[in-house]
Amino acid sequence: MTLHAVSHLFDRADEKIVWVNVPKEVEKAIVEISDGGQSDLDRLSSNFYQTKIEAEQELTDERSSSVGLCAKDFMVLAYPRLNDTLRDWWVKTDVVYSPPKTMENHIVFVTSKLYFPWHLLPLRTGQAIGMSHSVSVAPKEKFAEVLLGNDGVLFSRGKLKRAEASLYDEIPGSGLKRQFAIFGSGLKFWKRGKYDLTTEKEMIARCNADGVLGYELENVEQISCRVIGKNETQLPSVWFHEGHGHEYGLELNSNKDGEVRMMSEKDISEHLKSTKGTVEFAWISSCHSIELAARGKWLEQGKVTTMLGHIGMGDESEDNIAFEMLVLCRLKQGVSIGHAVHLAKKALDPEMPASGSYALIGDPRLKFVN
Repeated sequence: MTLHAVSHLFDRADEKIVWVNVPKEVEKAIVEISDGGQSDLDRLSSNFYQTKIEAEQELTDERSSSVGLCAKDFMVLAYPRLNDTLRDWWVKTDVVYSPPKTMENHIVFVTSKLYFPWHLLPLRTGQAIGMSHSVSVAPKEKFAEVLLGNDGVLFSRGKLKRAEASLYDEIPGSGLKRQFAIFGSGLKFWKRGKYDLTTEKEMIARCNADGVLGYELENVEQISCRVIGKNETQLPSVWFHEGHGHEYGLELNSNKDGEVRMMSEKDISEHLKSTKGTVEFAWISSCHSIELAARGKWLEQGKVTTMLGHIGMGDESEDNIAFEMLVLCRLKQGVSIGHAVHLAKKALDPEMPASGSYALIGDPRLKFVN
């Protein structure tokens, strides 16, 4: 089955970006090995990116979040223990963003370290910056001037249950995003085609009448679509994925012999690089998906414009359902992705995992249009 793409889907909101360039010495400081044998990023990962039970590190008992990193744990437990280079720089920098005057703008941290939780840096107001403003992260101070995507919308699923799980133990709320996108009110960005039919005319008719394509992913080539009127295949403009993930790949369902299958970071990255087009918006609801995209350099290669995903673990926390529904609601109202994420974060308690684990990278100004 092939996804057939039709008219253009995205526009950019006429909103200002405030660039925050992270100095090279700060980037170096967060990955530098200290006397304890770990870098700041290593300590964040070992103490906060897993469940409390799995972490079993020095700060585990003090954590508020039982699954992944939340805003409160970062600001109260992690940030005070980060290196002086980063904290001294942020003390001089955050005074610009603590007043509400930047509320209507997007703040974009420019850094090669896309997987550091920049959106959780504490303001003098006592809030994480990402709960006060629209915050994204990008590898350079420039986004593509032209949106190249078509209108293909792909929903894909990987493995939703743990290997040792019972029949009913899977990621909470799996499938809700697709149901809400297809049947909810608001912008009809999901009304796209999904059938290989006999004639172009018949195919176009079904494309305009039916919804998005949904796959239980079997191979990486399924992350593609065919543009109506052309024989070539391209990347879909929108890729929603849910399923268990790691910084080195996405889990697929077991084969007939019960063997666990993995779609590796290398395979995904090579497919994106070798396939024409751009995924303008990737929403990967999988643990460690931001690390996955950073390792594969999806943004640097121009194959993904904007991505919403997790730093560390997060997709098994129930508050993620509320966060995702709030983001979708705003997107369907025509709100830019950056502000949709910000408003959803603003509604969360800082002890909720989604307040910290979910992060946005890339251009925050993208918005859906009819």
